[in-house]
Amino acid sequence: MNIPLAVVDLYDVPGDVLDWSVLYREGIRQVWTPTMHHQAAAGAGLTPHLLPYPPSRRIPLPRPMPGGAFWLFRAPWPAHWQARAWVDLHRSFARHGVAGLYRHTGQARAGDLRLQSGGALRRLSDATLHVAAWIPAGIWLLDGQRVSPGRRLLTTTPLYEGMCGCPLARQRDPGEPQPARGKGWTLFLDRDGVINTRLPGDYVRRPEDFHFLPGVPEAMGLLRPMFDRMVVVTNQQGIGKGLMSTDDLARVHRHMLTELERHGVTLDGIHHCPGLEADHPMGRKPLPGMAFQAMARYPDIVLERAVMVGDSGSDIEFGRRLGMWTVKVGDPGFGENQCTPSLLELARLWRGPWV
Repeated sequence: MNIPLAVVDLYDVPGDVLDWSVLYREGIRQVWTPTMHHQAAAGAGLTPHLLPYPPSRRIPLPRPMPGGAFWLFRAPWPAHWQARAWVDLHRSFARHGVAGLYRHTGQARAGDLRLQSGGALRRLSDATLHVAAWIPAGIWLLDGQRVSPGRRLLTTTPLYEGMCGCPLARQRDPGEPQPARGKGWTLFLDRDGVINTRLPGDYVRRPEDFHFLPGVPEAMGLLRPMFDRMVVVTNQQGIGKGLMSTDDLARVHRHMLTELERHGVTLDGIHHCPGLEADHPMGRKPLPGMAFQAMARYPDIVLERAVMVGDSGSDIEFGRRLGMWTVKVGDPGFGENQCTPSLLELARLWRGPWV
């Protein structure tokens, strides 16, 4: 049986307290844990089961399999973890399980993982200094009624396919027909280079620096009736660099929203990540944090019924990892499902009957 798992970088997950009682309140009764956490789990009313310690790099699920949802813990332990965030994440994906990776930049050991081009995970054969390696974080929330016992949990598969060689969400074939639109569908839009003109070597810091690309208000007016939700997701590391503030960005976005309202267009949300690219924050595309934020606000969002429109490789990879239909504005080349010269051309192409 396949075990689709959502894979998340734990580096920026908030919280530093392991609250076992959250698991019990959420109806989880079975916990598989190394000896170091065994007593704490029992004290919270959970039924603990011992895992071999120290665990191997490849972890077969214990036999026999308990019924219902359960947690599987192993070392190394992440520095930041919050039980409720993982419960919510598991629910938001409606998957068979949720797994995590923990990033470190010190002494990488043989067997640690490196993120390669295209999102593939590859094992290091030797110890290496000062590399951004990844360690299985030791936290899985699994559904015992859906997962076969004895299945191994860690393989060297592409990151966007999860931790078990199974899709996080179905990867769409580039030749697949264009998606249905309408009820239940969500449109995710990048901002710079899709909605407004990019400033070469700079950031849009003030409202007067914001200029719609030709035909964008008209395009968004055509697209708006095709989707239940329309959400902007934008990387804004100019904030992290200290070149602009969150208030500066808010003023820019108020200006954008005001102009769109004049064309009868409303947005359901604008999410941004101020973090630096070198820090790999979970909210920065291609990592999925901004999609999680949108789903937390609108639980009706289904990622398999979503479209991501962007102009960069990180935009397309963001959508691909989450199983969205992806559209590249500009020249092709990042494995997108569709390419368009502009948002207006896309809207004109899609205009017409939808389901």
